[in-house]
Amino acid sequence: MSEALLALTGPALHDEVARCGAAAGYQIVRGDPARCRGEWLRATAVVVDGAALAVLEESGPPARPGVLVAAGPGADPTVWRAALSVGAQGGYTW
Repeated sequence: MSEALLALTGPALHDEVARCGAAAGYQIVRGDPARCRGEWLRATAVVVDGAALAVLEESGPPARPGVLVAAGPGADPTVWRAALSVGAQGGYTW
C-alpha cells in the first residue's frame, strides 16, 4: 500500500505538488479543506496553501505531524500562525 499525500491546494499549486509527491512515491489524494477530516487523519503527509489553512482554521482539525505549507513570499503572517495550529512542521515559499 502506498503512502498518501493529501493535497489541499488550489489549482495553481496542485499540479506542482502532485508532481513532486508522485516523484517521492506518494499516492496523491486531492481534498476539500472543508470536508477532509477522514483524509486528514489517514494521510501520511499533507500539503496546504494559505486558502486551505483559512478553512482548516475554522473547522479545527486536530494538529498532526507531516503537515507542510506552501505559500507565496508575501504570505500574510496569519497563514503561518494558522499553520502552527494544525501542526505544520515546515513551510515553503516560491
